[in-house]
Amino acid sequence: MLPVLKSPQESEERKRGGRLPAGENRLTGYRRWAILIIGIGGLALGIWSHWRTGTTGEESFGSNSAFRVGVVMMAIWLALPTLNKPMRWLPPGAAVLCLIAVGAIAAQPRLVVIVVPAVGFLLTIGWLVRIFQVSRRR
Repeated sequence: MLPVLKSPQESEERKRGGRLPAGENRLTGYRRWAILIIGIGGLALGIWSHWRTGTTGEESFGSNSAFRVGVVMMAIWLALPTLNKPMRWLPPGAAVLCLIAVGAIAAQPRLVVIVVPAVGFLLTIGWLVRIFQVSRRR
């Protein structure tokens, strides 16, 4: 039989006789860190190889692929804690907007120049609307 790996958090909770928080199982923290490292590595490799080889032929295919893997892994890293509890700091429409932006950038990396400012503008407008709605309710 294979040994069961336990995270340090799980071991400490077991010693105190307590339970882990909802959504925290063994090695969850390690998976999250691994996804983050792979995402940053993919982004860095894609940017570095695009800078070193340029935009010609097969070299651009490799750099674009690495960049897309990095973008997707960063999106997974961002969404991982929301499997059991929603993010309270992010408005409901902003998550959909960011998901659409990630999809557009993954499909056509040149759109990053247009998509990032547009998403920032829309998030700022949404933030301002929420502030004025809260102040009007009081």
